[in-house]
Amino acid sequence: RSRAFRDGLVVLQVAATLVLLVGAGLMLRTLANLNAVELNFDANSLLTMQVALPQPKYADPVKRQAFYERVVGDVRALPGVRTAAFGSTLPFQSIGNTRFFAVEGRQPLPGDEPDALFRVGTSDYLRTLGVMPIEGRLLDARDGANAPHAVVVNDTLVRLFMPGQSALGRRIRFGLPGDPWFTVVGVVRDLAERGYEQAPKPGVYVAAAQTAGTAANLIVRVDGDPIGYSPAVQRIVRAVDPDQPVRLIRSMTEIIGLTVGDRRQQTTLLVVFGALALVIAALGLYGLLAQTVAARAREIGIRMALGATWRNIMRMVMSRGIVLTGIGGAIGAVLAWSVTRAMSTLLYGVGASDPLTFALVGGLLVTVSAVACAIPAVRAARVDPIATLRCE
Repeated sequence: RSRAFRDGLVVLQVAATLVLLVGAGLMLRTLANLNAVELNFDANSLLTMQVALPQPKYADPVKRQAFYERVVGDVRALPGVRTAAFGSTLPFQSIGNTRFFAVEGRQPLPGDEPDALFRVGTSDYLRTLGVMPIEGRLLDARDGANAPHAVVVNDTLVRLFMPGQSALGRRIRFGLPGDPWFTVVGVVRDLAERGYEQAPKPGVYVAAAQTAGTAANLIVRVDGDPIGYSPAVQRIVRAVDPDQPVRLIRSMTEIIGLTVGDRRQQTTLLVVFGALALVIAALGLYGLLAQTVAARAREIGIRMALGATWRNIMRMVMSRGIVLTGIGGAIGAVLAWSVTRAMSTLLYGVGASDPLTFALVGGLLVTVSAVACAIPAVRAARVDPIATLRCE
């Protein structure tokens, strides 16, 4: 009965270890897949802060634009600052903020959803994000209040609504028929505006000077640590308007990290508990077999005296541990297959029953178990049969 209890305990340890390690493996692969997603902008060395201009103080677009231009001009003059701009909604901040649009000369088709992410920015907003055009140019100082209305679109909008042709020179209108047309001056790749997991959506970028929309986020591309520039940038904002609040000061990498923060914590816990469980299971196997070897030292010596080789002895000792590992692994695989179904919403780019993860975890468990079993088996193979016979 005592042996059955000890064997059962080892089996449970192995099964629990496999469940935890499979969960950790799936989460590690999820984080790796998320990190491999193309953002199509440069999130490094980018300081962000929210500078939402209050109404009715800044209801006048001219006054609002003057504030933007003065702050941006003074911030750009700071040592170590490469460029700066204001934007309405930053990547990873929202999955919405859209506008309906119409493409000049295109008749709506059944099932059309002419709805695009609508992003407003001061000149060089896209350049500050580190975006590169794939056709045409980005919005810049040429796109002022008195210039022809210009718009930059993403390649999903071009693919869905302007297939097989260049988008440059095409015109888009937002809102009602009486609203102005915007001429496409550039095309960019799909930015990860809506985070890692949302499907790409048509998107447009317009100049703050040419629309009534507001740009509440100040972004600053710098050399070095972005947060270190925050005090100087805040002083500039206060110098322009002492009553203007500044909040949510973060680096862009921090904003992105917040979207996967829960997953990172869960992954860390699974990895830690999985590693601890693996150590405990290995020690349990080792302790069980070491106790068995000590209890059967006389039998082992007699077997060797009668002609058993060291290979026979190692096989005899290790077979028990391998069998227990196999039973625990089989039970653990069934449990893991069931438990990981509940993790499906946390996974990205990998299935809950991913065979590669199960195979890698199984291989790790077998390897560690084999080492744990081999140590007492080697000790058993070194039993001196002559000393055993003398004791007899």
